[in-house]
Amino acid sequence: MLEKSRRVVIRGVGLVSCLGVTASENWMHLLRNDCGIGLLDGNCAGGPCRIGGRVNNGAMESRWRLLEEEQAFLPGVERQIDRRAMSRASVLGMLASHEALKQSGWLPQHSGSPPRNYSVLNDVSYRAGTYFSTGLEGVAEILSSQARVDRHGYAGMGAHVLPRTLANMPVAHISRAWGLRGPNMACSTSCASGLHSIGEAFRMIQHGEADMVLAGAAEAPLNPWSLMAFSRIRALTMETQAQLASRPFDAARDGFVMAEGAAALVLESWPSPTSSSAQPPIAEVLGFGRSADAYSLVSPEPSGDGAFRSMKAALDDAGIDSLDELGHINCHATSTPVGDVIELSAVARLIATYGKRSHSEPIHVNSVKGHLGHCLGAAGAVEAAYSAMAAHHGVCVGNRNLERPISSAEVVEILKHGSNEEAARSVAQRLFENISFDSDRDWAERTENNGRRRLVLTNSFGFGGTNASLLLSNYVK
Repeated sequence: MLEKSRRVVIRGVGLVSCLGVTASENWMHLLRNDCGIGLLDGNCAGGPCRIGGRVNNGAMESRWRLLEEEQAFLPGVERQIDRRAMSRASVLGMLASHEALKQSGWLPQHSGSPPRNYSVLNDVSYRAGTYFSTGLEGVAEILSSQARVDRHGYAGMGAHVLPRTLANMPVAHISRAWGLRGPNMACSTSCASGLHSIGEAFRMIQHGEADMVLAGAAEAPLNPWSLMAFSRIRALTMETQAQLASRPFDAARDGFVMAEGAAALVLESWPSPTSSSAQPPIAEVLGFGRSADAYSLVSPEPSGDGAFRSMKAALDDAGIDSLDELGHINCHATSTPVGDVIELSAVARLIATYGKRSHSEPIHVNSVKGHLGHCLGAAGAVEAAYSAMAAHHGVCVGNRNLERPISSAEVVEILKHGSNEEAARSVAQRLFENISFDSDRDWAERTENNGRRRLVLTNSFGFGGTNASLLLSNYVK
């Protein structure tokens, strides 16, 4: 195995969701415990689930105009953006990437400021990569183009259909727009796509394949086909009150709320050989773990073993032998009856594996899907962006709509898959003694006083039994 000698930090964060079209907007609404989920209309309301998390079109178009204006000041790339060839997911991905690149210093902060565009600095651009993914790219475009072909034959096939359907087109648009000529990758691992992208970008930098990688994912799945397909396997909620529908860990959870969104992180080696930004990093990536359930195409393995091994692998990768500094776990928890309790049981096993902590502060366990829904292939990237901000600010957002949390008895039933009832009860008891579902606004102050880092573990688990976990921390010199 190649030596992993380089530190990897996060220099920029871009985030677009139904809560807002910038990272700062999303953070503000999360702190307010707001919800961006609403009622769907038109042909999206034809199935059993008629709610979703849609990005505001007016805000999206306003951000797009700003991107185009600023792009005009970058030499050599004025015509490198072709909106006609972009799907909605690609547009969302471009907006998130633009924000992250600006924050990191790879793009100028304002129109007219001196450009630092790497499309004309080949020695640097060759070391700048992109790893940006999607889960269900092109569904709406394929269906609408097929309908046109059915009516008009060959004449109905548009020239831009193909680039609006391929899964690697979002990453292609991003690389092309800003001259990132290093490794260029996309993966499609269902709901783990975004976190796999960030984890693999982390590996690229660790192993010296790139000095910077823009990583993330985008998804725009709100179309009748996707909504009905997920409803058919009973994955989506049947709740009709949009603001109450997504309720991770709550006894009344009955399925997830589909949402669109995108997130991008600028990862760089540290100290950076290229960055001109005077700002310290936002956060640091410490470890990455992966596993497979090898069980069901659409359900998690009943014991939660795959989720446990994924989290354990991320901690092992970071060289963590104690949970003393782990203050927060952002769970995949999508608000499904089965998935949430299995993941919580895996967390119980993790806590039991590492033994007693040296202090009594709880590990705050949450899922932000109660606020912004499930962004499918982009969920891991969206929640990695949240996790980076949580580590940076020292604040954990609580769980929206959590009124009756999963009980110890439910966790015991899952844990009994791998142990006897007495041992399962002991592990479940330790779980509830060591976690909190509440928000934590004082985390930063406590760590400043006791000298501990702020570690955040974030999970993404996908259909097909694919699992990913990423360990982040606040930046410490």
